[in-house]
Amino acid sequence: MQGCPVADESVDAPRKLAADRFERFDREDRRWPHVTGPPISGSLTYDRCVFGTSERDDLRDRLIAAARDDERITAAAIVGSGARGAEDAWSDIDLALRLSERLEPHDVAGDWTTKMYECAGAVDHFDVWSGTTLYRVFLLANTLQVDVSFWMSDTFAAVG
Repeated sequence: MQGCPVADESVDAPRKLAADRFERFDREDRRWPHVTGPPISGSLTYDRCVFGTSERDDLRDRLIAAARDDERITAAAIVGSGARGAEDAWSDIDLALRLSERLEPHDVAGDWTTKMYECAGAVDHFDVWSGTTLYRVFLLANTLQVDVSFWMSDTFAAVG
């Protein structure tokens, strides 16, 4: 995440990046770099198509570092199974970000979305709103799910 350029702040640009990757996959030899074996003709042998815990932990550390470097973020918290010490091999990443005063989720989410596509391998995302909080859910090419929530400064607090 750190040092990764932000090409476009719009939400559609990251989706176009992912679509271009899939288009190249279809045009070229029908194999991703992490796939071994012959081009698609029935079944594939994958050597590393699903994330491992070390990849998840590395990405979580990179996301936290990116939050520290982003002056628009005043606090970050790991939530979900990671906060409870209950992660297993299939756990996702849940990261809550408190925004600086007078910022709203749309002021920050576009840049973070672009970074997730360009630097973390996101292939799609969707949004869930709860009040003024945006939960942006990313699905990565390696099947890892990353949930980043953007909280206005006056609503960032422990719940439930």
